[in-house]
Amino acid sequence: MKNQHALVLASALLIVGLTTGCDVLSGGSGGDYSVVDIPAPGDVSLSDSLRAVYRTDAGRLALRRVQEEEGEAAQQVRLPDPLVESLYNALLHVHASEDLDGRDTVVEQHRIHTYPTRSVHEVSVTPEEPPPSWIDAWKAGKRLTGNGAVDRLLREYDLQLHEYNVYSQFESARLRSETPLNTLALSDRFEGIGGVKYADPGGFIGDGNDIEATLSGNFVELGYSVGFGDCPAGCGNRHYWTFRVFENGRVAFRGESGDPLPLGSVEQ
Repeated sequence: MKNQHALVLASALLIVGLTTGCDVLSGGSGGDYSVVDIPAPGDVSLSDSLRAVYRTDAGRLALRRVQEEEGEAAQQVRLPDPLVESLYNALLHVHASEDLDGRDTVVEQHRIHTYPTRSVHEVSVTPEEPPPSWIDAWKAGKRLTGNGAVDRLLREYDLQLHEYNVYSQFESARLRSETPLNTLALSDRFEGIGGVKYADPGGFIGDGNDIEATLSGNFVELGYSVGFGDCPAGCGNRHYWTFRVFENGRVAFRGESGDPLPLGSVEQ
């Protein structure tokens, strides 16, 4: 009996040891993942506009993460706050580490941020032809439409009407949220409403400079990269600078890797 008790206690201590320093978010079947608790840096001098850019970066990295997991979180419009906050704080720590090798190269010289393949702030909603009557409100520049299902989404996620465009083949409304959202899940919500033909997040085609994030154990690893070599078709080459941000706020530069930078690029 004592041996059994000791085994249970040892197992419990092992589980605690393995999970110390990170929170586990449920992403549904096959979608449980850990979030490293990165604290906010103490003093970072940033403009409001640059903070907003980093907040967008964190939202886009979080969206990539939940989409990779393909669990419950991927179906939720709101991105997990602990995940977004952890990534945001990690990005700020790198920005604040002014004496660290590699920092000036990615922050000041190349000014690398996430590539906006998919917007985390906007969705475009295209109505069926002919457009339903509730679309008239958007055409007139009004936010709320009188359609209960549409207006509930607008209110719940604080969406504003950015613009309404009439093209030769279709019409489309651009809706915007100041808070980063899972715009894929939001598009699905709109597509389930009668009178909506399709909805889609905004974004850019091609490829370019980017940031990638990996959460592992007690750190967040951030890979800043410069893409080059026919980027409209997907950037055939890429050069990386890798940093690790630990749960105690320490930042470590892990080095450079990838393809050699082309002549004329700004090097460290």
